[in-house]
Amino acid sequence: MRGKREAQWVVLDHTITPPSARFVWQDLAAGAIQLDAPLVYLETQSNDGGWIPLVVDAMPVDDRGIHIEIRYLQEVPHIGAGLWQATWYPQTSIPGAFRFGILSRQHLPALYSESFTLSR
Repeated sequence: MRGKREAQWVVLDHTITPPSARFVWQDLAAGAIQLDAPLVYLETQSNDGGWIPLVVDAMPVDDRGIHIEIRYLQEVPHIGAGLWQATWYPQTSIPGAFRFGILSRQHLPALYSESFTLSR
């Protein structure tokens, strides 16, 4: 594997209700990531400041459901990597702090976005 795995940015879209959140990260190139296995999930900050998987209506919020979309944006050829985007479309407004998590795989550690809230 070449390249570097790193978080890029989170963008909130307040033009829709409830707002969506988009996370862009650099990772392995297209074809090197198995999208038939779980990859992206959301975490929420607990009262003690730690992070736990976000569960809504007894279901984890991850890319196995219909609320997270994953897209390959472009190749980063000079380092043998790719830019990826995950977009979360929550069905209702949810208070609290959140972050995207990218699961560890192929000897790469888990990766996390910066924290964000859906409110303005």
